[in-house]
Amino acid sequence: MNEFRYFPLVSTDTSDNHKVPMFSSNDERQVAKNNKTYLEEFLPGKYRLHQQKDFFKTFSITCPHCFKEMQCISPADAYNINAIFICADCSIEQL
Repeated sequence: MNEFRYFPLVSTDTSDNHKVPMFSSNDERQVAKNNKTYLEEFLPGKYRLHQQKDFFKTFSITCPHCFKEMQCISPADAYNINAIFICADCSIEQL
């Protein structure tokens, strides 16, 4: 059984255009309570971005495992409030 992991995100620059994950946690409630943005790893190398509604913004995100920039494969919009990101390297390794 896969256990979801949650990664709080922090900015690496003053323009707030790039985010990196800090640590992983299995407690989504605690991560959501203390962070405006965080990732949910729902499959190896695949992540759902969670943001507070008043904080909605687009930015690049570094993979929590290999630290390469991830690709947004499903951007957030009016129908899907959580964007989906993948790490091409990490998701292929899991096959």
